[in-house]
Amino acid sequence: MADQNNIEEFFNVEWISCDICFLFGQDHFDDTKRIVATAKKEELSIIVVIKEGRRSVMFFPEENNDIRLYTFSLSEYPHINFWEIKQLLSLISYESKYGRKVGFAFDSPITNAIFFEAVKKPGRFMREIIPNRINGCGDCNNKVCITKYVCFTTNIETTKNIFQNGMIKYTDCISTDTIPESSKFIFFKWGNCLIGDLLLSELNNEDEDYNFGVHFYFKYKDLYNYSGAEFDGYNPVKIPEISNLGEILTACVIPKKYYSKIFSCIPENLQDIVYFIDDQDCQKIEDWVQIAYETMVENDI
Repeated sequence: MADQNNIEEFFNVEWISCDICFLFGQDHFDDTKRIVATAKKEELSIIVVIKEGRRSVMFFPEENNDIRLYTFSLSEYPHINFWEIKQLLSLISYESKYGRKVGFAFDSPITNAIFFEAVKKPGRFMREIIPNRINGCGDCNNKVCITKYVCFTTNIETTKNIFQNGMIKYTDCISTDTIPESSKFIFFKWGNCLIGDLLLSELNNEDEDYNFGVHFYFKYKDLYNYSGAEFDGYNPVKIPEISNLGEILTACVIPKKYYSKIFSCIPENLQDIVYFIDDQDCQKIEDWVQIAYETMVENDI
């Protein structure tokens, strides 16, 4: 443990409960080393820094470290809306379920005060209904997350396995180590989100022939109450497996060049909702994500 007299090594901490604390400091929370040192000292598994930014992201600030940093961007900084509060309360509930402690750091005292009151009386916020659009993400062409649909993105080989098995299993999911239980769940992103394709491209960063991902779309309301569904405050929803694919899948959009390779694998009960789209005019991931999403919406009658 570091010398307690050398207090500048750490942020001040106030424990709200046995598994939630708030960090305080005279400067903004951009000192990653100090954040990690505080987390280690307080035995925290994750620190959420609530700030102004382009998008929310969870990552390990140090290599081979089990402490996660979650920069949570607000849509109307420094004000935090009810849905954003519900996301963070879901994060607390999820982390507590697995015996992990959470620290929160606020760049603004306004955000701090609002969320402090929410933690004391969480019930009203947990009943909050998701908005149709979530502002605050600047990655995709829409600049908002559209919440009617969620998407599972994968490569063509995994797609073949999914069609042959008639189900999506957690082993079909791209692994991400930022959530300790990542290997046990299928992670879904919002329907118009490009994160799934970005993950695929990162896995193929040395492959000059990288191709756009296959998108499996579902209605969020159908997965919200699905057996085994969990909400971790980071992903829209995650599920161990989807066994009734033919009953719950909204659409699957595949680059047209894969038609001859995959069509014979598609079950008869899914053929009417699988769409092969030409991606030759897509110069970047954002273009493919948009045309795939629009194809799904146009055919979801």
